[in-house]
Amino acid sequence: MNITVIISDFAGEHETYFKQLKSFIKDCIASVKVIVITDKASQYASIVDRIDVIEFEAYDSEVIANYIAKHLEPSRKIIFDSSILSRELAGRLSYKLNIPGLIDVRAMKSNNESVIFTKHVYAANLVAEFETIDFCITLSKTVPKSEESLKPSTINKVHQVSMDSTVKVLSVNPILKEKDKDMLIVIGRGVDVTNDLNKIKTLTAHMDADLGASRPICMGGYVSLEHLVGVSGKIYSPKICITLGVSGALAFYPGIEKSKVIISINEDKDAPIMKYSDYCIQSDYKDIVNYLEGLYE
Repeated sequence: MNITVIISDFAGEHETYFKQLKSFIKDCIASVKVIVITDKASQYASIVDRIDVIEFEAYDSEVIANYIAKHLEPSRKIIFDSSILSRELAGRLSYKLNIPGLIDVRAMKSNNESVIFTKHVYAANLVAEFETIDFCITLSKTVPKSEESLKPSTINKVHQVSMDSTVKVLSVNPILKEKDKDMLIVIGRGVDVTNDLNKIKTLTAHMDADLGASRPICMGGYVSLEHLVGVSGKIYSPKICITLGVSGALAFYPGIEKSKVIISINEDKDAPIMKYSDYCIQSDYKDIVNYLEGLYE
């Protein structure tokens, strides 16, 4: 099996993507060709000895997809990294080359001439498998990074591409974002939001904390999606993170893993979040909320 890997290096995070890729394909017997797309070529350590680099003047998804479609026309098995840019490019390239496309793929395994991919579907409530011969996929951000070292790679050639952009930039203005607070309180499915949400919101205000929520809470309309914590939401890095009634799905944990201290309150001692936490309290969250609330009265 001959696989073409495309790594987007417009944000300078190629090392993370290569380590995810190394973990992703470790059990797959295949010949791998690596192409890095960027706006400024650099030195790379990857999973192969030699790589190609395509250098574009700027990021324009349509220009890049058109060039890659022509450049990779013989290739029918393509893996992109887990970046947002690659998700957009993979969708366009899948359409242009008329091959099956998937995003946020978590695992792959060979099955004779075909490949079986695993990913979450239906708001991460189900796990699905897809079998195909040709493919254009992106990795999920939850794919673990390999602990093994990457190898220094020699660049075969830097292809410098200068093409007219299909997009005219009218203006670019910075977005003023409020700085994250030192404390984060996250509510999950185990919280009785109908009766306790307002109380928890008041508590977060008293503690000068941010309020986060797991996907079931956001999808239920109880809090806005801007509070969603995890891979498809916001990544926090507070000094202290307190989770209330959160089970801790795989897609959730990356949203809080940069916390200095994680304290989880859950009645289920076997909830996945417990093994990721620095301190675990097996208790009804109501008791903890009432205790903390009493400190500020």
